[in-house]
Amino acid sequence: FIPIQPPFFERGLALCPRDVDFYGFEATAGQVIGVAIGFWHAEGDLELNLYRSTGELVARSAGTQDGEIIEVGAPTDDLYLVEVRG
Repeated sequence: FIPIQPPFFERGLALCPRDVDFYGFEATAGQVIGVAIGFWHAEGDLELNLYRSTGELVARSAGTQDGEIIEVGAPTDDLYLVEVRG
């Protein structure tokens, strides 16, 4: 996974076919975690998942429109992983 320091904003990233990218960061209990990816659904679909370090799924965005977004309060102090799947 790639460690990031929020706020993290990067343009022009690319996801290779059948590739999964993970980004990790620390958050404290109650802190609002906001994650968004922008893309054109007509060019391919991406899924966005947020996990705790234990592997527990915290939130998922698997829409069928352009872009994906997750906004959720951190349930506990932890290292969180964002999964971007093509």
